[in-house]
Amino acid sequence: MDERERIQKFRKIKIILTEAFMFLSIICLVFFLTLIVTGYSFNLRKLGTEEEFIERTGLVQISSVPSGATIEIDGGTPLLLRTNSSKALSVGEHEIVLTKDGYDSWRKKIETKEGLVYRLTYPRLFLSERTPEEVAKFEGISVTTVSPNMEKLILVQSGKLYMMELNNNRTTVKSLETTKTNGAEKTKAETVLEKIESFEEIEWSGNSERVLAKVNGELMVINIKNLAESVVVKDLTGELPIKTLRFETEVGERLIMLTENGELRELDLRGKKVSEALVSGVIRFDNDGERVVYLSKYEKTKEDEKIEETVKELSGDEAEPQEEFGYQIRAYRMGAEDTYFVAGVKSETAKIATMKYFQESLFAIATGEELEVYGSERWPEKKGVVDKIFEGEVGFEVLKLEKRGAGMVFSMSGEDGVKAVFDMEAGMLAKLSEAGVKSGWVDEFLRYEIDENGKFEVVDFDGLNRRELVQEGVNEKFRPVISGKWLYYFRGETLTREKIN
Repeated sequence: MDERERIQKFRKIKIILTEAFMFLSIICLVFFLTLIVTGYSFNLRKLGTEEEFIERTGLVQISSVPSGATIEIDGGTPLLLRTNSSKALSVGEHEIVLTKDGYDSWRKKIETKEGLVYRLTYPRLFLSERTPEEVAKFEGISVTTVSPNMEKLILVQSGKLYMMELNNNRTTVKSLETTKTNGAEKTKAETVLEKIESFEEIEWSGNSERVLAKVNGELMVINIKNLAESVVVKDLTGELPIKTLRFETEVGERLIMLTENGELRELDLRGKKVSEALVSGVIRFDNDGERVVYLSKYEKTKEDEKIEETVKELSGDEAEPQEEFGYQIRAYRMGAEDTYFVAGVKSETAKIATMKYFQESLFAIATGEELEVYGSERWPEKKGVVDKIFEGEVGFEVLKLEKRGAGMVFSMSGEDGVKAVFDMEAGMLAKLSEAGVKSGWVDEFLRYEIDENGKFEVVDFDGLNRRELVQEGVNEKFRPVISGKWLYYFRGETLTREKIN
């Protein structure tokens, strides 16, 4: 074999070895990437020890207000890791601490689960040094209400409506009234709002432009942007006896009405009309913008029988007989022609709340002290296919059940102010306030408590990270609120604010 043949043979061997190495490298890379995608990580500190260095992991997403806080995990600070970011952590319990120069700290213990995302989207840090600033003094103030976006404060003072825009540097309070020209007559709604003797807030629309309230005994939809477009509900519904009224859409142009005889109807403000009965036999309801979930007496339909067969095919189990419950939760999609069974309950006193949690539709049922939470990503394509996420004891009789925390929390209230929440992210119940404590929500994720001396504290929705903001003197009659970089609260009848970030 001459020199040329040896070189060619060597090149062939080199090519074969290179291709084999590349093939094995690709196989290894795919293997490692598959492990990472399916929730595994590699702890090189355990390499060469008796412990396994391949660990099952979960992902934690960490945000904060303000952003850019330093993240400390289990006593260590990962290099360059700041909020808002994500970090893969081994399965199990971890302590997260957030710090930022000039601010207080925030901490929480979480439990990551394999292959799942834990979202810490709500931590808030407060400036360590804050200066109270008086905004305005209101004499004879009787009512305050804050919009869902925390940007509008509505007040009733001496029978008049006033509004202040919170999320800016201005401190102007303006009167809400209409000015008629060319001899135009005032509407009935405007006449009612001229002299307010009683004001009971019921609900804000999702876009914070309308308020559903009972004013001087009249049920009204108040248009904050244009008071002249406010409506006295009875002018549209006539003699229909209304039991419950809720906004159906974010903009508040349509509402869902439950009459005293158990009919669900749709009230269209723009078209100024009431629909025929959509559903009958309803005891109470809640809606998430797409569907209505309601309580009624149990009555099996042919559609329910089909659903039971579907559940049996998907799960392999016989559907649980529902007749023993006596009452049922049914779902109705707006614009659809039928309803369908989703859960059985034993009492007509059961409370219902619905919400959207990312791509999942959820509803909670509170019966006495019992709480059940159901969810599905397949509504309405797969009717009746719902999963029971949680079942447990709250610890007190639930009188009010509602969604909070931007669709991450079900909030429960009992007698004398006792409160609890169900945290969707952690999948657990947390009791928050004992009886007799003045408390509420200062924003979507932070709650407040005010004692008899006016000491004002905030605490996360799960009862952690309690912090004192004002030592004394806060008026417990009016709700404190966080809007943007400002914290607003009342000292007596004086609206006060502090810059918090």
